[in-house]
Amino acid sequence: MKRLLLLCLVIVGCQKDTPFPTHNLDIQGHRGSRGLMPENTIPAFLKALDLQVTTLEIDALISKDELVVVSHDPFFIPEITLTPQGRPITTADVKNLVLYKMDYAHIKTYDVGSKYYKAFPNQKKFKAYKPLLSDVIDAAELHARQISRELPVYYNIEIKSAPENDGKYYASLPKYVDEVMAIVLKKNLSSRISISSFDVRALQYMHKQYPDIRLALNANTQDSLTFSNRLAQLGFKPDIFTIDMAGVNSTLVNECSKKGIKLIPYIANNLSHMRTLINFGVDGLITDYPNLIAQL
Repeated sequence: MKRLLLLCLVIVGCQKDTPFPTHNLDIQGHRGSRGLMPENTIPAFLKALDLQVTTLEIDALISKDELVVVSHDPFFIPEITLTPQGRPITTADVKNLVLYKMDYAHIKTYDVGSKYYKAFPNQKKFKAYKPLLSDVIDAAELHARQISRELPVYYNIEIKSAPENDGKYYASLPKYVDEVMAIVLKKNLSSRISISSFDVRALQYMHKQYPDIRLALNANTQDSLTFSNRLAQLGFKPDIFTIDMAGVNSTLVNECSKKGIKLIPYIANNLSHMRTLINFGVDGLITDYPNLIAQL
């Protein structure tokens, strides 16, 4: 058990061309630690670091005033949002609360931490806001030093773009990608970053313009594409393949291994699922509950 936990805490190589040792596990805190803290908030990311995740999984969007905001959804959602006056928002409110059409100063006034979230009943509740990516990175780096964290902090930043929503919910490519990468480069984090997306266009642009950055192709089992189909659509070999855990089997593990692609599925939220994935031989896993890792 101690040996497995140690392996879970070993970090991947810091350069893209550095081999990722096959016996290491990249444990990623999904939206920080969504099962424990309000998602994609600074406290959620700091909690994940306290629990010794390898990587912080972060969603990035662009605001109207072209700042990089950390948020999974392109608009405020009723399940987790209170207005600046403390009132719950409704589904009718959502159409007027698109982040791409709001300045960040306005975005920051909404509370996304106080409302009870029935999907995560044990989530700690407190007033919180959607932070800027730069502020998340600064807070994470400072916290890592304060807790004398031995492992460097790695970041998996997801680009949420989709062709049908360019200019509607998301900034159009390539501006979207360039704004995110401007933060990465300013913070000198190229060696500790992977950029992930379900949108092959974003990864193709990254591959051409930022060839030294690790890239992760995201996928789900709702479509009928094979692994080969997905790689053909992308047009190059990604460093990482991420798919919902229902899509993981020994065939996929072997295919990824033969191609030198790391397989990191999502979202493993109980010990049974975690153990099953580890036994398959995955290279990591993404979880809302990084506190469970110590129990493996």
